[in-house]
Amino acid sequence: MPNAVTFPMDQAWANTSMGTFSGGGKPTEQLLSGDLTNFFGGIKGIFGQSFDSAKRKATEAGISLTGVNAQSFLEKSERRKLNPHLEVLYDGPQFRSFNFQWEFAPKSHDESQKLVELIKELKYGAAPSFKGTGGKNFMQYPGGWEINFKHQGGDNTYLPHIGSCVCTAINVDYGGKAGVWAAFRDGAPSDVILKMGFTETQLVTREGIGGKGL
Repeated sequence: MPNAVTFPMDQAWANTSMGTFSGGGKPTEQLLSGDLTNFFGGIKGIFGQSFDSAKRKATEAGISLTGVNAQSFLEKSERRKLNPHLEVLYDGPQFRSFNFQWEFAPKSHDESQKLVELIKELKYGAAPSFKGTGGKNFMQYPGGWEINFKHQGGDNTYLPHIGSCVCTAINVDYGGKAGVWAAFRDGAPSDVILKMGFTETQLVTREGIGGKGL
């Protein structure tokens, strides 16, 4: 087991403007359709007589008001901001990411050698390959990963299930917890921290939680 196991579940929500003129909606539609005459009329109805004053100032300054910058110009002139009528809208679930860490302290050269081979196998599985791609213009994808937590020879049913994953990172710290290189006489490392990152390839939904126990 890694030192800690955290199961995230992030959901994306976005602040979305429902339109400056939510009451009727027509000025916004006129701006989008290019009907600037009626659009300016809608703006004037909100800002009142100050619209004519702002328009004169823009003309004197050589600024040509268009549907794109008219609202910004008027807001700055009047020191007032039109209400964007924001709503929080659901944008969808996010893929879960997992970060695991293991600390190894081999007690002999043989244990250290086995650890080196283990790390090599893990890195091999997380790397792409040119093999079978007809040269080096394409790479084959790295393999997928299945993660299971075991307890006394069986799956630990108290932990949620993790779906198929891709490995996003493998980091090996040969300085260990002390942050200082330590090794046996032949140079085999004696204190190693292994960190691995994974991203699940399926989204978590109610169906997945109720069925697979994600």
